[in-house]
Amino acid sequence: MSALRIEALATKLIGPISFDVAAGECLALMGPSGAGKSLLLRAIVDLDPSTGNVMVGVNARDNMPASEWRKLVALVPARFGVVGGSRSRPLSREHRCGGAHHEIGARRLLRMGGRSPFHR
Repeated sequence: MSALRIEALATKLIGPISFDVAAGECLALMGPSGAGKSLLLRAIVDLDPSTGNVMVGVNARDNMPASEWRKLVALVPARFGVVGGSRSRPLSREHRCGGAHHEIGARRLLRMGGRSPFHR
């Protein structure tokens, strides 16, 4: 079972996007400004109107009030770190993800119609 499952998630500006993230897996969503990274994350946490299915374990976003959903998920904005870095450069992916990570550019994910290259 996936820890996070995104199925055909779409807003007026992005999608549909589908991918799974396994428990303990770290996925880095990377892309230039304006590629849709924040829009995707805002849709996952239900801050912007969207269609599609989002699940954390067996809990479906659409089966609970937003206040309950947001106890399971959170959007934490990127911050520059001082541990293993300086204020002028962000932490390395190894620091943020504990060494094991996957990365995919947001534009590539959107071009792929939301199909994750990590889909099993």
